[in-house]
Amino acid sequence: MSTTMTIPAEIVGHLRCGLHSDIGPVAFEIDGVSTKADRETGPGLYDESLGRLDAIRQLLDIVGWTIAEPPVSVDVDLDRHGSAIVSALNGLLTIARDHMDVDPTFAGAEQQRTRASRTAREIEAFLTSNDLPIAEPD
Repeated sequence: MSTTMTIPAEIVGHLRCGLHSDIGPVAFEIDGVSTKADRETGPGLYDESLGRLDAIRQLLDIVGWTIAEPPVSVDVDLDRHGSAIVSALNGLLTIARDHMDVDPTFAGAEQQRTRASRTAREIEAFLTSNDLPIAEPD
């Protein structure tokens, strides 16, 4: 039996952004395997990275690869997609926290801090309310 979770519309955009951000590191891992001398010993060397890439792509298929207007909530199978959800949201949370620590002399610093603070609060509230793990601040 699976657990269905509703991702609220205001979190779907954060999730989508985090999922897109997660593609790069996984692609880098796949590239790393492709340059190994033993890469032709079998497909098993790619399994973990390709599995994570497939999970990201499947979740993007559900939440949408592009921004929906108006934003809409989506239902997802937490048992199947929970790991990708937690990874994507915690990755974006880490970025938001970094963006909150901006030099105030930079043009647009206050807007960046405000936007990043709102993003961090929304992600933390969602993860907390759904008993999902939250990345510790650096």
